[in-house]
Amino acid sequence: MLLPTFLTTIAAQSGTLTTSPDEAVPPSLLLAGALVILTGLACDGFLLRRFVGKTEWKAPEPAWTLRHLAAAAGILLVLLVASNVFYLLFSCATGTPLNGLMLLIISTEIILRILLFALFILFCRRRAINLPASLGLTALPQTSALRWGLVFGLASIPPVAAIQFAIEQICNRLGIEIHEQDITNIFTHTGSTPLVIMLAVFAVIVAPVFEELLFRGFAYPILKRRCGKIPALLIVGVVFALIHWHWPSFLALTLLGIGFGIAYEMTGSLLVPITMHATFNAIMVGKIFFDRLAQ
Repeated sequence: MLLPTFLTTIAAQSGTLTTSPDEAVPPSLLLAGALVILTGLACDGFLLRRFVGKTEWKAPEPAWTLRHLAAAAGILLVLLVASNVFYLLFSCATGTPLNGLMLLIISTEIILRILLFALFILFCRRRAINLPASLGLTALPQTSALRWGLVFGLASIPPVAAIQFAIEQICNRLGIEIHEQDITNIFTHTGSTPLVIMLAVFAVIVAPVFEELLFRGFAYPILKRRCGKIPALLIVGVVFALIHWHWPSFLALTLLGIGFGIAYEMTGSLLVPITMHATFNAIMVGKIFFDRLAQ
């Protein structure tokens, strides 16, 4: 749900759907990547020592029900269809190709998420729901939650990268061509500085807050009460991966989604997976900026 499905069309129009597997990786990028991986491995070791054997699950009980989750899913589906129809009609009416509407699309997507967040707050107020407590935002001091989110975020890099690397090697052996995510292609190749800034803000701030509120803060506790902890982690992780519309990253994104849920359970604060998500995306955005500079 980073962007609408029209990103595929936009990326194709931009001619950026393919990347060369033979491109040389700059030594500085290799060094930076190695430092990130080593730091992540150190964080993995720290988290294993800190949490292995701990059976306490701290995510708060949901203040909403399965019926509310179904209603939210319906609203999101309607908005997804309506927004994509709007972009298509606007493109046809103005004669502007979709890749020329990216600023409009990104701005609209951000506005929609802000409106949905405001609607969620109104829903909680009308039902006298203590939103900070329901999301565990009072479970830890904010500075502590931010530190934990940073550690979990760095720790997520090595396992996710290992799975993605393995998938790419298998696909290469089988002769299956792998495309980058469409948003990554647009981010890397666009010549518009405002669009790059908007995409960075979306990826590092808007998407982590909105997606963690939806998946871990809202959906996961409902499913945990209904199905149990492990099934809920798996279901939310799989759905989180599916909505990114990129099958080569499916296993890696599923693992990442499960990791967000575990971070929430281990600390009890939704601010931790939000920060974890933002950290992961910020590292990916940093790599994209490096690629842009290297072009």
